[in-house]
Amino acid sequence: MNVITRRRNRKKHREWTLWLLLLPSLMGMLIFYLLPFFLSMYYAVIDNVVSHRFVGLQNFIDTFHNLSFQRALKNTAFFILVGVPLNLICSFTIASLLKKVTKLKGFFGLIFLIPMIIPAGAVVFVWKSIFDVNGILNWVLYSAGLPMKNWLESEWVLGIVVIIFLWKNIGIGMILFWTGLNRIPKTYYEMARVEGGGAIGQFFQITLVYIMPTGFVAALLSIINSFKIFKEVFLLFGNYPSEWVYLLQHYMNNQFLAANAQKLSASAGIISAFIVSVLFFFFRSQRKLSEHFS
Repeated sequence: MNVITRRRNRKKHREWTLWLLLLPSLMGMLIFYLLPFFLSMYYAVIDNVVSHRFVGLQNFIDTFHNLSFQRALKNTAFFILVGVPLNLICSFTIASLLKKVTKLKGFFGLIFLIPMIIPAGAVVFVWKSIFDVNGILNWVLYSAGLPMKNWLESEWVLGIVVIIFLWKNIGIGMILFWTGLNRIPKTYYEMARVEGGGAIGQFFQITLVYIMPTGFVAALLSIINSFKIFKEVFLLFGNYPSEWVYLLQHYMNNQFLAANAQKLSASAGIISAFIVSVLFFFFRSQRKLSEHFS
């Protein structure tokens, strides 16, 4: 009994030690994330910070009917729906090609990771020198006798944001997919070839099945990073860009500068609900696909 009691005491001691070590992180999460979030939700259901009169969902309704918010929501949704799938496809393609490379794998992998460590100011300077009205792209078009355009104020400007997003985030996706591909046993492909399976069949029956968990993680990171591209967008286009590149972060930033806590909190609540819905959809889809292929 003494031995069992000592084991139980050691187990409880380890548990208390783990909770004690987790306490600083939990307190930081509570103070800097949870409490401000609940406070913002309180601001979202009152008329102003003076009278504190409860107005229910009126701030959310007004935000949805705001034309600037509608434009920002449309642009952000388009950017995510285009940028995230393209990032996954390009990352997986590069990882597949890198897997077949026999020499200098580390060198090529480092090249794709370099954009992640370059400061945002340098990134903006380079891309502005390319797409500015006097930039490299217009110089190439002029040399080829083709019409030039102010790309940073055209209807194609959101495509430039997608290009910057891909350039900056393909590296991390490529590393994830490359790691996932290397974890697939080569014997599976050898058995498939012996049984007469072609390259397409091997891809759908082996590669796609075993790379799915990695793809799920890469997709989540890509969605999260799509909201982090605002730093480059802000430095490139400022507070009030053209309507083609006006994102949700612009709307929220402008509400913050206007000290409109109600509209800012309402838009933050809407974005939080959107992100939670997307994550829930991904988790459910990944779970169903795992059950289907298991």
